[in-house]
Amino acid sequence: MKWLDKVLAQIAPRLALRSLQARIAINNYYEGAESNRFRTLTGRSSSADENNRPSIATLREQARKLDDNYDVAGCALDTFVNNVVGTGIVPDPMVKGLDGKPASEFNDDLRRLWKDWIKNPEVTKEYDYYSMQRLLCRSFGRDGEVFMQYLEGSVPGLNHQTIVPFSVEPLEADYVPHDLDDTTKKIIQGIQKNAWGEPINYFVYKEHPGDRMAAVISSDTKAVPKDRMMHMKVCKRIRQTRGITKFANVLTRFDDIKEIEESERVAARVAAAMAGVIKKGSPELFMPLSADEADEKYRQLEFAPGMIFDDLRPGEDVGTIGSNRPNNSIIEFVDSNMRRAAGGIGINYSSLSKNFNGSYSAQRQELSEAFVNYGVLWHFYKEKESRPTWERFVKMALSSGAVAPGPEVDPETLFDADFSRPVIPWVDPQKEMVAIEKELQLNLNSKSAVMQSRGRNPDDVRRKIAEDEEQESLLGLDQGLPAMEPGSEQPADEDEEENDDQEDDDTEVGGLFQGVDGVYRRTETGYEKVKIVAITETDRTKVA
Repeated sequence: MKWLDKVLAQIAPRLALRSLQARIAINNYYEGAESNRFRTLTGRSSSADENNRPSIATLREQARKLDDNYDVAGCALDTFVNNVVGTGIVPDPMVKGLDGKPASEFNDDLRRLWKDWIKNPEVTKEYDYYSMQRLLCRSFGRDGEVFMQYLEGSVPGLNHQTIVPFSVEPLEADYVPHDLDDTTKKIIQGIQKNAWGEPINYFVYKEHPGDRMAAVISSDTKAVPKDRMMHMKVCKRIRQTRGITKFANVLTRFDDIKEIEESERVAARVAAAMAGVIKKGSPELFMPLSADEADEKYRQLEFAPGMIFDDLRPGEDVGTIGSNRPNNSIIEFVDSNMRRAAGGIGINYSSLSKNFNGSYSAQRQELSEAFVNYGVLWHFYKEKESRPTWERFVKMALSSGAVAPGPEVDPETLFDADFSRPVIPWVDPQKEMVAIEKELQLNLNSKSAVMQSRGRNPDDVRRKIAEDEEQESLLGLDQGLPAMEPGSEQPADEDEEENDDQEDDDTEVGGLFQGVDGVYRRTETGYEKVKIVAITETDRTKVA
C-alpha cells in the first residue's frame, strides 16, 4: 500500500478501498488485450452473418480467379479433393438379417441397383455420381459452400433414366442469393429459419445469376424446403448461415507469391536475352552527323559469333548489361510461404509444392497429421452428402418396388452401410506390409478392415480370389507360395544391416511358431512350413 493510500484510509476508508480495488483490477489484465503505440488492436464483435455479409461474394470471386489462373491454387484444390473424396466415396450396404448375419442377397440387390443409378444420378445426365462428388467437393472448398436438391419420384419434365426414380441437382453457391434478407419472414442471406435458427426453406434462383442469357432478378426465386435440400458449408463460427471459402485466410499470400514468381520469371527472361549498350565518350570526341546519319533514328548492331564492330562512331564503345537473375534465394522464400499457405488451407505441404524430399520419419509424420485432418473433412462430407444420398436412394428403391426385403431381413438395418475413404499411399510399402501382417497375427485387425482401408470391397476381393483359384486349379497352374513370417526372407537395406543383427527374431533354430496359414519352423537359412502329426502327453508337438 502506497503512502497516499494509507493517508486516504485514515480519512475515507471506503474511498481508499475502492481506489485500491481499482488499481488491482488495472494491473491484472491480459497483455494481449492492451493497445499501445507498438500494436493497435482491431476486433469484431458482430455476429457471424454480419461479419461475412460484405465479404462472401468478393472472397468467392477471388478464389475462383485463383483456381482458373494460378497453378498452385489449382493444385491445392486438387489435393483437397483427392484426399477428401478421392475417386469417390463408395457405400457398401450392411443390411443384416434377424439372426444378426449379413443379408447377402438383399445387399447384392442394393449393389446392383446402385451400379445402375450412379451412371445417371444428376438432372443434366452429364456426370456419373463419383465425378459429381468431386465437383461438389471442389465447389465446397473453393466457394465455401455448395447446395444439392433431391428429386424423388415423378417430377414434371424430368426423366430419371434409372431403375430407381431418384435424381439430384447440384447447385453452386450463386444459386442461393446471399443478399436476400427479410426480417419479417426470418429470411437471412437467402435462407429462411425458424425461431431456433433451423433452416426451413432455401430460396433458389431458377437460373444462374451470372448467366447473361438468364436476365435473373432478385425476386425470381423458388422456395425449396429443407427436406429436399443439402447444404454443405465451411463454418468457423456457430450459427453461421453461409460458408466462406477455404482460401479466405491465404488469398493475399497467394496473390503475393503469384506476383513475386511472375516478376522473377520476367526478370529471368530479360537476363536470358543478352542485351548490349553503346557507351559514348566525352562530347568533344563526337563528329558532326551527316544528313543520312541525322535522319537515322535507331541503330541496330546484330550479334554473331566472332563478330567485329567496325561501324562504331568516334567516342563510342560496346558494353553488355549484367544480371543476377535467376535469384536462387527466392526458392527458400516461396517454399516458406507455401508451407504457411498449405497449413491455412488444411492440406499437406509436400502435395502442394510437389517437394517430397525428406526422411521416412519426416514423411510419416506429415502423412499422419494430414491423415487426421483429411479424415475430419471426409467424415463431414460423408455425413452431409454421401450418407443422406444413400439413405434416400434406398428409400426410393423400396417405395418404388425396385427391391423388396424378405421377412428374414432386420428392418432396423435397411439403411446401414459402410463408406469407403480415399486410400492414403504408403511411404514404404515393405514396412507397411510387415506392420499389417503383425496386426493380423496378433488379432489387432481384420482382413476386411485392411481391405477397406486400401479402398477395396472385401466381398469383391474374396469373390475374385475364389474365381482365380478355381481357374488356376482347372488350368493346373501353381497357386502361389504360402505366406511367410513377416520379414523372414526380406532383403535388408544397407543402412539396416547392423540393426538386423541386434533385432533378430527371438525364435531359436528349430523353434515353432504360428504363421498366417499354418505352423512354421525356423531353420538356419529361413523358415519352412511343417505338418503337425501328433500331440504328446507332455503337450510337445511332433512335426513331420
